[in-house]
Amino acid sequence: MCKPFKRCLLGQVSVLFTKKQVQEKQTIHHTTLATPTSLVAISSVAGLFDFQGASLYAHCKRAMIQDTLAYRMALAPFGIQVIAIACGYVDTATLRQLHGGRADKPFLISEQEAVHQIIYAIHNDIALHVFPKPMKAIAKLLTALPRPLLAKVMQLQYHHQDRK
Repeated sequence: MCKPFKRCLLGQVSVLFTKKQVQEKQTIHHTTLATPTSLVAISSVAGLFDFQGASLYAHCKRAMIQDTLAYRMALAPFGIQVIAIACGYVDTATLRQLHGGRADKPFLISEQEAVHQIIYAIHNDIALHVFPKPMKAIAKLLTALPRPLLAKVMQLQYHHQDRK
């Protein structure tokens, strides 16, 4: 199995967290979560963009967001809250491992801030929570572009990243 596909598939399988698992991660916070049952799917801002030439990773994350929103509608009558998280870069050991020990990414946030944002989304029952704010603003701007123009912009970005 090719490495990017395997990573994407493993990401899909391991993204649903129960409220209890999120609570265990939030030992520094003194809050309780509002709903009895919450499922949280951790995706990426890459999944917000729909354009020709998008990476396999972006397609997988987009599918994850769409699946999560469908589960939200299907499980709501049973009192199960389903939240999709589309975050930017989070300073994790995995991110550093993938980038040779570096984590010099735009709008990088700490794991602690990511947990705080996820808890915020659960408390406020946000169907799709995008963070950090600067990344959300850029995503909103880019998703408003016509698909052919978005494809051109993203191709330039991919080309720029490849040169680094």
